[in-house]
Amino acid sequence: MSQSMLQQIDRVKNYLNVYEFDQQEVDRCITFIEKYVKHFKGSYAAKPFKLSLWQKYIVSVIIGFYHYVSIDVVDVNGDVVGQKRERRRLTRECFIEMARKNGKSMFASALALYMLILDREKSPEIYVAANSLSQVNKTIYQTVLGIINNSKELKSRVKKRRTDIELLKGGSLTPVATDSSNLDGLSPHFVIFDEVHEFTKDDLIDVMLTALGSRRNPMLMYITSNGTTRNKTFDRLIKQYKSILNGVVENDSVQVFIFEQDNEKEIEDEMKWQKSNPNIDISCDRSYLRDMYQLIFDSPEKKNGILSKNFCLPQEASTIFFTPQESETEDIELNKLMYDTYGTFGLDLSMHIDLSVLTYLFEVESIRYVKQWYFMPKDKLKEKEKIDQVPYSVWAEKGYLVLMDGEYIKPVEIFDFMLEKIREHKLFPQAIGYDRYYAGEFAIKSLEHFGDFMAKPVIQGPKTFSPALNKVKAMLRTKELVHSNPMLQWCLLNTTVRKDINGNICTDKKNANGRIDGTDSLIDAFVVFEENYSRGNLENKHKGGE
Repeated sequence: MSQSMLQQIDRVKNYLNVYEFDQQEVDRCITFIEKYVKHFKGSYAAKPFKLSLWQKYIVSVIIGFYHYVSIDVVDVNGDVVGQKRERRRLTRECFIEMARKNGKSMFASALALYMLILDREKSPEIYVAANSLSQVNKTIYQTVLGIINNSKELKSRVKKRRTDIELLKGGSLTPVATDSSNLDGLSPHFVIFDEVHEFTKDDLIDVMLTALGSRRNPMLMYITSNGTTRNKTFDRLIKQYKSILNGVVENDSVQVFIFEQDNEKEIEDEMKWQKSNPNIDISCDRSYLRDMYQLIFDSPEKKNGILSKNFCLPQEASTIFFTPQESETEDIELNKLMYDTYGTFGLDLSMHIDLSVLTYLFEVESIRYVKQWYFMPKDKLKEKEKIDQVPYSVWAEKGYLVLMDGEYIKPVEIFDFMLEKIREHKLFPQAIGYDRYYAGEFAIKSLEHFGDFMAKPVIQGPKTFSPALNKVKAMLRTKELVHSNPMLQWCLLNTTVRKDINGNICTDKKNANGRIDGTDSLIDAFVVFEENYSRGNLENKHKGGE
């Protein structure tokens, strides 16, 4: 099972202590599918669609959990006269990624028919969305039609019209595309976005998201394999959903089911193919996968397509360097611990309108601790929160993010902030490492105040960063380096690396999954810490106490 699926299962375990689980609703959905949905092509044609264990698990999660919300009671004049508690389905958004030929289209089509016919919603509007109108007939919509045409029971409840499927008692299932000309007036109850890796823009997704308000239990579902198109809709969604799985962003209304290989090495072991192919030996023939695996060697030009489509390994992108376990936070109060300590600072100053980070690195009893402060212009908060899809407002309220007045970050203000923290916590910095590219005024002030023996420019290239990155990774894994900052956790999980011709690595901002400023700031502090540690300037210098 992939690391992402293990993380999702851990989330669901917590749901059992927080939300109501309705087994009857789950059984109702499974019974409908297995009784009325039949295969209509291939070796399974005319046979009932029996759900696999992983499919029943997804149904249980997205259909079974409920919570209660307060709803305004409105009179005939439109005035709010009170409130009532109403039970609502927990899941509003669902993402399913797996390799091709694993039955995801059949599964999604069966769910679409359940949502149309039996989900207790008046006049439900169901939409199947493709990347373009030319692809509509190749999507789940065509699978839905095939299921209906091979079932007398379903034919008695729905009618095929020219452009959609009508539910005779009121409701419809309609195919749409990102290049549809008219998408006004929609009131979706259930939307399936098919093969999201092909989407090149988010307009249709935005339209559907903003149209959900009139429904009691709406749901958006994304189903896809991986692809080779980077920095489009798929990568944006993956970044967002993995932030949820990693605990950086909390949103229990979103369920994420990512069936993938955890690394390319795993495809050499046939027993691990099930990670990305949960329906192997059912709808996905093992011999077919063996043929695909062999084709990687016989036709190397097809490797990227096979790795992405058949094993859900993203291509044309760098590899995430830090694992979730290496990135996780520790519950520790650093303000008291760092009082009266010797250490080093590291600064990553981005463009004046972006995120900047100051790190203080110190050691107590052979463990190194990372204290960080993040900075952002107050006037850019909402804009950056929307772009980066992370809770900057919450992080600011909890003290992890410092909001600077105005639209720009002034390096001199960060320098003054650093001096204030030095005085407040009685710190004894032995060096300040910074990237000279944006440091400017900060570097000048550091040189004026401390001298060049302490203000140290750090070249953020492979020769400097490679040993530091590898040692930081090892120390995070063994808990010899710890932190308590969710923003640093987010940056570490975004960090990708690139290699030079000698095999040395450095952080790769171009292909990162999000901002990595916290990682670069940590490495700046770590590089100058190592230099001073080797000279004995930081050994056994902690006094402690406050």
